[in-house]
Amino acid sequence: MSRQNIRSGDGDDDAAMCVRVLLQKHKVAERQQAHLVAELLGVTPTHARRKLLGTTPWTVPEMKIVAAKFGATLSEVLMPILLQGAERALLVVDDLRIECDAVLGRKLTPPFGNQQFVAVGGPGRWVIVPGQDVNLSAHEVCRLLLCDLEPPQAPPAPS
Repeated sequence: MSRQNIRSGDGDDDAAMCVRVLLQKHKVAERQQAHLVAELLGVTPTHARRKLLGTTPWTVPEMKIVAAKFGATLSEVLMPILLQGAERALLVVDDLRIECDAVLGRKLTPPFGNQQFVAVGGPGRWVIVPGQDVNLSAHEVCRLLLCDLEPPQAPPAPS
């Protein structure tokens, strides 16, 4: 299995921060965090502390182990990184409207590609729409996060 490290450009602070946020969210006292991580990963508390400080890199499997302890997915653990630079927006496709977070890029001018989503509006009022529906300047959508979706409810069983 590949042991891909999760690293930012200047060390491992992003991955370490995400794990610390997860531990804090689940009320693991700061003084207990290294011991818990050491136990979960089978490493020494000193090594776990270095991971939590970001001086030793995290691998994807290690982050999945910590996430599983709290019933979280890797995506949920990495959410603080994924949301960096994101702005609240409304995704509109036909009759569908979904609150989302979007990381926006450079300003674009039409025509836009058929497969491209673009953002129109401004800070606090961004609307994400398919590019073919827009005839004015817009911003590229670099990342779109649909974080608060509820799973579809199964219809009630017939009685």
